[in-house]
Amino acid sequence: MADDPRKGVHHGHGSRKERERKLKKQRKELILQALRLQRKRQWIASRQHLTLALKLGDGADLRRLFSVSYERVGQLWPAVHHQEKALIYSAGSATDRLLLAGLYVKVGKKVQACQLIRIVRKERPEHLRALQLATRHCGK
Repeated sequence: MADDPRKGVHHGHGSRKERERKLKKQRKELILQALRLQRKRQWIASRQHLTLALKLGDGADLRRLFSVSYERVGQLWPAVHHQEKALIYSAGSATDRLLLAGLYVKVGKKVQACQLIRIVRKERPEHLRALQLATRHCGK
């Protein structure tokens, strides 16, 4: 049975799964470190960790943190870019829509901001932040 070819195949799948698990863990650790650095307002160092994490896999969480790191230093267009990606990866979450709407307001894209706010208001009329943004920026 030592020559059974299925053993080698099974072992190969186990190794791939193990590598994937390790990469996922590394990515999570890099993101957590980036978050710690953001709390200390170390935006460039945070982005360095996020860039390394991005090489291990993309996602809404990662793009949201990139967006924050750019917004906090006044680089609004890169912040918009990353928040647009976060919205795609989050499948249109209300939080990501409203974060992007806030950035759109800051860069003068008020029409696009109001479109996003209205979507959230339609899907979740009780959403307090959407109501506040709609009242402030969209006249509703």
